[in-house]
This record gives sequence, C-alpha cells and structure tokens, in this order.
Amino acid sequence: MVTRDLNTDEFDGEVSFAGDLVSMPIEDLLGWLSTSTNSGRLVLEGSDHTKTLFVNKGRLTAASSTNPREFLGHYLVGWDVVTEKELDNLFLMRKEHDTLIGQLLISLGLVTPNRLEEILTFVTHELIYEMFDWPGGQFRFVLGKTPAKQFLPLKIDLQAIILEGVRRRDEIKGLRSVIPSDHCRPRSRASVDVNALTADNLGQVREYGGSLTITELAISNQTSSFVMLERIVNEVRSGEVEILKPKEAPEESWTKSLKGMRLHAEECFGRGQLLESWKTVEQLVLEYAKTSDIVQLAADLMDNIHEAANQRISTRETVLDLAVPLTTLKDYECTANEGFLLSRLDGRQTVAAILPQIPGDATVNLLIMIDLIDRGLLKSVT
Repeated sequence: MVTRDLNTDEFDGEVSFAGDLVSMPIEDLLGWLSTSTNSGRLVLEGSDHTKTLFVNKGRLTAASSTNPREFLGHYLVGWDVVTEKELDNLFLMRKEHDTLIGQLLISLGLVTPNRLEEILTFVTHELIYEMFDWPGGQFRFVLGKTPAKQFLPLKIDLQAIILEGVRRRDEIKGLRSVIPSDHCRPRSRASVDVNALTADNLGQVREYGGSLTITELAISNQTSSFVMLERIVNEVRSGEVEILKPKEAPEESWTKSLKGMRLHAEECFGRGQLLESWKTVEQLVLEYAKTSDIVQLAADLMDNIHEAANQRISTRETVLDLAVPLTTLKDYECTANEGFLLSRLDGRQTVAAILPQIPGDATVNLLIMIDLIDRGLLKSVT
C-alpha cells in the first residue's frame, strides 16, 4: 500500500509519502526519488535492519544503516585504513571534540579526502544494493530532514544505482546455484597453473586456501561480496577453483561479539539513533554481565545516551503531537509500547507529564519518543 495523504508543500519535517516495498519495489521508489525536487530523508525498514537515505533535490548525499556490517568503521578496519585500537581512539576523540569520524581521519592524516569519498561512496552503494534482495518492507519519506552533521556530502546518481541493483538481483539466482552462500570457502585446485593466470585473478587465487569465506575475501580485496562472488563463480566454472561448504561450527556471530555490539552501539550513538544504541548496550550487559570492565563500559555508554536524550528533548517544556493524520497510523509498523505511547499524546501535555503514564523505564520511553520523532510520526508543537 502506498499513501499520499499529505501535501508536500504544507509540511516540513513530516511524513509526506509512505508505503510498502511490495506495492512499490525499491527500483521504482528510487526512480521516484531521483526525479523529485524535494529534499529530505527516505527511511526504509526491512525485517532485520533499518536504512535511511538523505537526498537533496533528487541527489543522494548520505546514508545510514543499523546493520553493523554496513558501518563505516567495519570497512575502515577491514580495509586496513585503521586498526581496531585506532578506531577505538577515534570514537573517544569524536566525543571529546564533538566532531565526525571522517574529519578526524583526514586531520590525523589517516586518509585523504579523495580516498574517504571513495570509501563512503562504496559503502553507500553496497548499503542500497542489499535492499534489492529484500522480500518486502516499509518506507516513508520525511521532508526537510538532513543529518545534523554532514562533513562530506556525496553526489550519487540514483539512476546508475537502480541499473546495477536490478542487474545484481537478476544474476544472483544463477550465482547462488553454483555457490549457495557467502560463508562458503573457495579453494584453488592443485592443477591450476598460477603462471597462466591473469594479473586480476592472481591475487585472489593465491588467497583461495579454503580457510577464508567469500565475505572475508571481499573485505580483504576491498570489494563487494557480490563482485567477489561473480569472480569466484567464473573460476569455479572454468575449473580453477572448488567450493568448500561453510564450517560445521561457525564462529560467533559478529553482531553478537563484544567488538560487534560495542561498535554497533557507538555507531548508532554517533548517528543519533539513541534507542538502537541503548538496546545494544542492554544486550551487551546481558552477554557480559560477569565482566566488570564491560559492565562499566556499558554504564558509561548509557550515561552518554541519557545525556544526549535530555539534550534532544526538554521534558519539562516539550509538548509532542502526532506528525501524521491519525487515520494513517495503521500504515506504519509500531510495537505495542509505541502504540500505547502514541495513544497518550494530545498535543497539550509536556513530555514530563506524559512519561509517568507510560509503563516501563522512563529513559527507554523517552528514547522511543525521540525515535518516533526521527521516524516522522511525532513532532514538537512548542
């Protein structure tokens, strides 16, 4: 279902266009976005992750994702731009100097502006291409919302992304018939004549020892999993490479590891996704409740999130109300807690007066309010 209940000329910072990705596939949605003269953000919610695209008159300038494997930090470490220790220090410096990771990378001489733009463009492209495989999801376009801090605005051609995204989706089925998963491990056959290989393939084949997955090979070669998959499938078909199944006992999920959860919480906090950051810290506490250093780290992160939330909303002064017509709420996916919170708002009471009426932790409920504002469902009327 696609809804057009609001006049785009009358609302700034409110949902003007919403629907689902079954009725309006991602390529159609991006096509509409590329021809629009509006500026704002497109929020897309899949079954596992939420992504936000920021546009300025049809040009994509920035993007974000709640998927830890699509964070800038994941690529910076994987591509040996920085070490994990350096990334940790960058997070600390970002908080101390109230700046962005990109600014710090350049000012410290860790990367050139051109190289940073290349990395950001690559990450943004892959973030969008992944959505072409989504079986469904919800979307909403919010007028006038741009990142509070944007050090290096990108200029990405959405039409080119649409063409490549559709191509990848059309080809993936054939590729998967040869290699069913990116967790599979390629291994060079003993009969391969290394001296006869092209320069482009030589580096990859030397890494095909049967221990690295396609995902790991993609990171080490600074390319996408899809491009790596294409290369390896061609080599499988030519007889140069054989495929080993994923290990029977896979390593701990990256997103549930200490490194993954901490990075996820830090990245979300840096992007202003305070509710997601808080949820990740809570998971961190549950997983590592017996480790005092990690519990203290989690407590510090929670303090930072709480402080940031109070800076976003003055509970004693702010009055919130619905930013969309009441009749359209059914078009949005909301949890029971979100639905109950929305039912309490009347556009007259302050946040401080509303919070005691809502069951559960007051900080979490405040973070839910901020999240609903960011999603374009609530607005401040004071």
